[in-house]
Amino acid sequence: MERMTEQDYLEIEEAMESVFDVAMEAAGKGRVIDSKVRNSLPDKAFGIVFTDEEGKTQRKYPLVVKNDPETTKELLVASLTHFHFCKSEWRAQLAKKILQVIKEEKIVVSINEKSQIFKYINQKDLPDTVTITKSKKD
Repeated sequence: MERMTEQDYLEIEEAMESVFDVAMEAAGKGRVIDSKVRNSLPDKAFGIVFTDEEGKTQRKYPLVVKNDPETTKELLVASLTHFHFCKSEWRAQLAKKILQVIKEEKIVVSINEKSQIFKYINQKDLPDTVTITKSKKD
């Protein structure tokens, strides 16, 4: 069996990010938000915002729809559920943004104790609206 190269890992990570994007769009009954709503959101509503090599602003992981706590919660739950698909170099920033939105919007969510997000946040910083759930034993 051949050893994987750095390029192999990068390609896998890219594919996982695409899967995450599809999963985020397909959550619930179709998309959590449609492209019209997504395009109307300000940059600060996204977990990741960057400029690509072509100079275009890219926005990933929508987290907040102003004045719509139900949709915001759906977006946060989807982001938490699929956090492990996020590019590794973006995870700390995304975790920080998720926590910020939970605090600011006072969203009630549950996070599994084995979630990868805990590698990037301090549990002591979690607001009262977050419940940590235990993994089920087989």
